[in-house]
Amino acid sequence: MVEQYHINSRPDIIVNKDDKKVAIEIETGKSNYVRNVKRALAARFDEVLCVTVNRFVEDKIVLALRENGIC
Repeated sequence: MVEQYHINSRPDIIVNKDDKKVAIEIETGKSNYVRNVKRALAARFDEVLCVTVNRFVEDKIVLALRENGIC
């Protein structure tokens, strides 16, 4: 089951399957992506995925998450 939310403070997409809850964040690099991932982890999602618009944004987010001890 897929649920979409367009409300701040919730993941962009939530996927529920076989008792597993996954948060998916669509990231452009302009939001507070570290806060978004931390919030999803605090909400006890089993997995948090960041989908980025390009490789530059992906590298930027990975670096920030590593600096914060998240990945």
